[in-house]
Amino acid sequence: MFSACRPWRTYTKARRSLSSLANATQHTPSRLVRLQGLPTGYDKDDILKGIGGLVEQVTFHENEADIQFFSQIHRLAFRKRWEGASLVDIKTDNISAGLVARIGHWGANRRMQFYLVSDLNTPDIIIDEVEAKVRSFGPLLPDRHGVQVDRFTTAKGVPGFNVTFMRLADALRCDELYRPLPQISSRFDWISSDLDLQHETRTVYISNLSRELVASRVLFEGLERSENSMITQITPSPATGTVTVTFSSPDKANDFLDTFPAILLGARAKLVPRRPLTMAQKIAIQSGAGRHVALFIDHISPVELGRDFAWYGDHEVHVYSDRAVLEFFDIKDALKAVTYMSAGTHRLPKKYTGALVSFAAKNSIQETKPVPIAEARYYYSNKED
Repeated sequence: MFSACRPWRTYTKARRSLSSLANATQHTPSRLVRLQGLPTGYDKDDILKGIGGLVEQVTFHENEADIQFFSQIHRLAFRKRWEGASLVDIKTDNISAGLVARIGHWGANRRMQFYLVSDLNTPDIIIDEVEAKVRSFGPLLPDRHGVQVDRFTTAKGVPGFNVTFMRLADALRCDELYRPLPQISSRFDWISSDLDLQHETRTVYISNLSRELVASRVLFEGLERSENSMITQITPSPATGTVTVTFSSPDKANDFLDTFPAILLGARAKLVPRRPLTMAQKIAIQSGAGRHVALFIDHISPVELGRDFAWYGDHEVHVYSDRAVLEFFDIKDALKAVTYMSAGTHRLPKKYTGALVSFAAKNSIQETKPVPIAEARYYYSNKED
């Protein structure tokens, strides 16, 4: 069942200037924390209980544990849980944009599942070979019983197993090997909950807009300046004079309504239900992912760039002196673009091979520079107007 929708709001006066709603750039602290003074033989599973999906890698020592999170948000939550314990923050590199994109697009994490998909004569021998190969990619995290590989058999008698790597990098290398193979199914295994099936009122439906305003793109200037990093999807409809704006959480949607951009005076807005983001998508956003993708490439026209990337999804191309920024209307398309560009499997012309790509205006991600004032902008869509 859908939850109750919020009543319509009609705006007749300015709430706050657009410039005052812009997000401030802040320094990103370390993502790595060392938990010291642990007793000999401590329970490794207890340390990661409830936070395993938030950890990029973990290294256990005799009386210490090094835990590297995806973002400062997860690190701070861990410190709060272990308040009073001996904790030391350790300097580490910012997380890469490619890794963040893989988390959001593929659901990449340290836990993986493997099973046979073809009818082979010796499934036990084959699955043993797969297990041995998987173990060679890196150390595995044992459960509380000391088991590193959790074997299972499906209802159809197909053998398989679950593993949890200590390092996400090892899981990604393993996935690169087995993803193309037809006889072995490999996937990242996220533990879902009933919350994944529920809906959240994180979408704002805006109406009573002129067709010219929606089509002029001026509207989006106001929207993106107010909650730029928190908007996950924008769906404009000039024909009906409406725009649907989806945020990363209900709180952000409510904040947007409370600080409605002055450019939308006279518009009507209400909250509508939307299925929540997956845990992987939430982690990617918390780690710096957004709809804006920065591409550092020389000697390419914005028209050519926009048309080449149109198959990823609807977007605008913002042209700057040292880069181009692709503003996708849906964060899923941005995650997909960065995933394949960073992996070198983008299926685009060779001129893009080796091009540096990142999420724009995110100081928590490697290889990102501040975005200057735009010099030109172009809109591209893979749909007919």
